Amino acid sequence: MPRQFNNLYPDICTFENLWKAFRYARRGKRHKLEVALFEQDVERQLFEIQEALTSNNFEFQGYRSFIITDPKERVICAAPFRDRVVHHAICNIIAPLMDMALLDDVYACRTGKGTHLAIKKAMSMMKKHQWVLKMDIKKYFYTIDHDILLTTLANRFIDVQVMDLISKLLKTYHSDLSYYFRFPQDNLFDIARPRGLPIGNLTSQWFANFYLNPIDRLIKQKLKLPGYVRYMDDFILFADTKDDLFHTKEEVIQALQLLRLQANDKKTQIFPIKNGFPFLGLYLRQNRLRILRSNLKRIKRRLGEQAKKMQRDQNLQHVTQSLQAWTGYYGRNQFQYIFDEILSKQVFYRDDLEQSFTFTLTYG
Repeated sequence: MPRQFNNLYPDICTFENLWKAFRYARRGKRHKLEVALFEQDVERQLFEIQEALTSNNFEFQGYRSFIITDPKERVICAAPFRDRVVHHAICNIIAPLMDMALLDDVYACRTGKGTHLAIKKAMSMMKKHQWVLKMDIKKYFYTIDHDILLTTLANRFIDVQVMDLISKLLKTYHSDLSYYFRFPQDNLFDIARPRGLPIGNLTSQWFANFYLNPIDRLIKQKLKLPGYVRYMDDFILFADTKDDLFHTKEEVIQALQLLRLQANDKKTQIFPIKNGFPFLGLYLRQNRLRILRSNLKRIKRRLGEQAKKMQRDQNLQHVTQSLQAWTGYYGRNQFQYIFDEILSKQVFYRDDLEQSFTFTLTYG
């Protein structure tokens, strides 16, 4: 029986929690007009949110949507800042309790985890096993079933008010019919099942991470696979024989169907460890890593775009933020020579200084 939690809603509604949520929500966004206007009258804004929550009258608004196409096309949904404060307020209270239920092999969204440790764990598993199964879920965020998610959360959170608030939040977004995948047990009513989480919400990240907890437990506790690493819906499984992984793959695919999810056939493959495999933007081999060529091309292209942008608005901030993000993701020291080479070939120009220059990264 999973551990259950009650009486959490008052904690979400406290002014202290809302103030903390506001501070988290504004990080990196204080220059935006919407955030600045909220901050000008922050106490009144937070008291209004608190009143709406305590009276069970808080209503989430719609999203401002836009499409990004790099590295693949995705619809990003930006909630109003007021709603984002409430997203953080919810996660402040329930995210630690969801985190407690997750296995150590899950690395996304968690304090003390992340991509670097996921890759490190994968590299250690490669030294112990002969075969790897790499799995990915087809259109994961867009196909998460609302009813199944609510049932999964309700098994852990028996606070009716918390579940009502989460239900309201889920109703703000519904993927269209292009993300309906038919399953053998479906009838006509299943076509209209509400599904999908908006990419861009903090709550979506946590719900999506928690949604696959039954798959984690199947792999580790029932199938007892010796090696496993999951980063959101991208997961790798290790074993000493190909047959073990083939059997595991079939079991996992059947379990995913119970969650109304489909494995991405193009990205679900079994590899011998000696050949290496791609994972989280890197190509992993037993004794070394390399950045995927497609990602290097993307970095060079974005750097060129930033150079043009800087020449227009004379702002170094956009460039330095991008460089910090790239070096932070790929690890400063390991790929230093690659970034130094890329930067040495990208010339920047500022009209106000009337000179051109290149960047050099400083490594600790």
